[in-house]
Amino acid sequence: MRTAPRPLHARGLAETPIELALRLVAFMLDVPVDAIRATTRSRAEAAFARQLVMYLAHVGFGYSLSEVGDALGRDRTTVSHACHRVEDLRDDPQVEETLAALERALQVRCDRRLRRYGRPRHVAALACR
Repeated sequence: MRTAPRPLHARGLAETPIELALRLVAFMLDVPVDAIRATTRSRAEAAFARQLVMYLAHVGFGYSLSEVGDALGRDRTTVSHACHRVEDLRDDPQVEETLAALERALQVRCDRRLRRYGRPRHVAALACR
C-alpha cells in the first residue's frame, strides 16, 4: 500500500503553485486537503477536486504531467486523464464558472508574488513557478 506524499512544505520546499492550487481548490470546494492528497480511491468530491488541482497545475502553471503526478502521488497517465476529463467538463457552465474563479484567484496570488519577488513570468498562463 502506498502512503500519501508528504506536503511540499514538509519536504523543505517553499509554497509551490501546485500547493497553492491544492489549498485553494480544497477551500473553494470544501474538501479536506488530506482527502485530495489521499492515494486511495475516495469519494467523488475529493476525486474531482484532485482532478481540478492536476488540471490547474499542468494547464495553468505549465508543470509537466510527471511533475504534477510526483507532487500529488499519482502517475503521469492519471494526470493526463484528469486534464482530459476536466477539459471535457468545461462545457458544463457550473464547472466553467468554478474553474474561471479558481484561475482568477490563482492569477491574483501569482501577480502578487511576482510583484513582491520580481520573478520573471513563465510561459504558462498562470505564471508563478
